[in-house]
Amino acid sequence: MSSLRDQVLASVPEAAREGILKMALDQNITDPSDPQWGMVALAWSATESAGLARASLEEVRAAIAMIQDMIYKQTSAAGKDAAEVIKKETLESAAVLGKALTTASKEAAGRLAKAAAAQGPDIIEEWKWELARTVRAQTNKSSAMFAVAGAALAILCVGLGILLVKGFPTFFGLQLL
Repeated sequence: MSSLRDQVLASVPEAAREGILKMALDQNITDPSDPQWGMVALAWSATESAGLARASLEEVRAAIAMIQDMIYKQTSAAGKDAAEVIKKETLESAAVLGKALTTASKEAAGRLAKAAAAQGPDIIEEWKWELARTVRAQTNKSSAMFAVAGAALAILCVGLGILLVKGFPTFFGLQLL
């Protein structure tokens, strides 16, 4: 009949045998029939399992860090894309407003010239004020458009900041930030 040590060593993979023998020697278990051989095998198995769990935990932590970085990069990229779209739309709107201002100014100048030819110097003064009012009105519209675009960009940036700081505190129950 084989000893308890031989039975324990036969029941574990070959790679584990050296670790079990070393652990038994560290605990002064040298008798092949000592009943503690089963406990040594259990202790070695628990130690190996803890090491594997620790390695798995490190892999999970690395994956979580990668998710945080990915969220940050994608949110930043989305913010930059949104800023570019707003900038483009603002520039296009400014160009349209500039054309409208030019057209309105030309129309007012044309009306001024016609009135001057038809009604004389008194009407010229009235049309000068009309031209100034038209230019001022177009300028106010342009300023309002820039203010709205600027406010939209500011709100977007603040929203993205809040999203980064407070919007992603957990991901499927795991603490991220």
